[in-house]
Amino acid sequence: MKRYTRKKVGGVKKPKGFKKFDVVRVLNEEDTGIYEMAVLFSRKHQDGKFTVQFEQGAQGDIPETDLVLVNRFHRTPQEIENIHKKVIRYTLLLDKTLNNTSQTWIHGYPNKQLSRRKEKLGPEYDGKIRFALFSGRPLNENVANLIACNETHSHVGECPFSRDYDHIS
Repeated sequence: MKRYTRKKVGGVKKPKGFKKFDVVRVLNEEDTGIYEMAVLFSRKHQDGKFTVQFEQGAQGDIPETDLVLVNRFHRTPQEIENIHKKVIRYTLLLDKTLNNTSQTWIHGYPNKQLSRRKEKLGPEYDGKIRFALFSGRPLNENVANLIACNETHSHVGECPFSRDYDHIS
């Protein structure tokens, strides 16, 4: 005799577990309901933790119990490689902007303001770029604006320096 099981109707099937490059929410330690967005950058470690890249650029190891899945992208290895290349390209362009000392380029832009802009950006700007590209969210505004100072990427943002400057080539 055949047994028939009732088919579930409606609803979305929740994915089990976490996979590399999933976008997650990380609950804070006090469990006050406040969370940070992050992207998983590892498989589960032996101690039950995952390495995550936070939205503000820092990395950390977080236990599985503190993670909530937000989005899962189904990317091919080629797409992942292209995103890695884009992260490297944007990081190099940002370094090029921050380290450019041409007087004609920063016409009327005092060194004090440039150093404040570097300070505001923080040391983990490559992490901010990595998070944005892998999570599918827009780049951090400060990062995008500094990348836009390069001639080939002026569409990314609006360069904060004087209008008289020449784009970095």
